[in-house]
Amino acid sequence: RDGLIASAKGGTLFLDELGELDLGFQAKLLRVLQERTFRRVGGTLDLGMDARIVASTNRDLARMVDEGTFREDLFYRLNVFSIVVPPLRQRTEDIAPLATHFLAQFGEELARPFIGLSDGALARLESYAWPGNVRELRNTLERAAIMTSGGGEIPAAASSFGERAQESDSGPESGDWTPAELAEDQLSLERMEAAMIRRALTVTRGNKGRAARALGIHRSTLYKKLETYRIEA
Repeated sequence: RDGLIASAKGGTLFLDELGELDLGFQAKLLRVLQERTFRRVGGTLDLGMDARIVASTNRDLARMVDEGTFREDLFYRLNVFSIVVPPLRQRTEDIAPLATHFLAQFGEELARPFIGLSDGALARLESYAWPGNVRELRNTLERAAIMTSGGGEIPAAASSFGERAQESDSGPESGDWTPAELAEDQLSLERMEAAMIRRALTVTRGNKGRAARALGIHRSTLYKKLETYRIEA
């Protein structure tokens, strides 16, 4: 069966997250690029490669070369022509069209068409620094789409725009509350949390991974809460 290099014959082979390759695989990739040949796993014959190579990374490869974690010869072999894509915070004009694109995808997946973002939601998106770049934007919009019932326009309050979910094992601070008030409020929070979990699972058709992302929690945390609230999914 053909692998990726063979399948890319006459076309383009895209290598994502290049900076994550270990040194051993870097040496193999260098051989393919230099000799324009490859060998199938378990094979004995060298086959010719006829594909254009496009690679991307969010790492500083020049610094990795200095640190000894990326091969210098591979760096120069790949760095024939470079295109530097600025981080999302430096191109806020791209946020609106990206949001439209992602919401169209999620609307199709969830069978709930979205007409776009409210002015408040877009303002929040454009004012955030987006350390996670486009991946973080996509995750934020997926969460907002799941938590917006009925489709339509995404309001600013639909999800935690521009915020990363934080988890803590510590309980709420009581402050000046009495024990009775604290217990009553805790019960209310538990009911609300359980309801949100059920809603996320319903919208995602029981997909626990997507439900956890929509809720802004880890999947392991979701499993614990399912057990705590005795929610079957």
